[in-house]
Amino acid sequence: MFKSKVRSYLVDGLTEEKAQAMVASLRGLNDVEGVDVSVSRSTVRVKSRRDLEDQVKLACNVAGVKYRTKVL
Repeated sequence: MFKSKVRSYLVDGLTEEKAQAMVASLRGLNDVEGVDVSVSRSTVRVKSRRDLEDQVKLACNVAGVKYRTKVL
């Protein structure tokens, strides 16, 4: 089995309301074990067993923010 890992993503245009929409979108996924969004850092941290970059991009579209990159 794969071990869960926290992956970070950088987004632009994040506000408190948009952060809540991101969290709601990502928590609805079965693979997600935890979500942390920091408005001040413009980051989204997702704990999961696999990389969810495509799902984060989709959540960005839903929330109205711009996906920038995955933070290594």
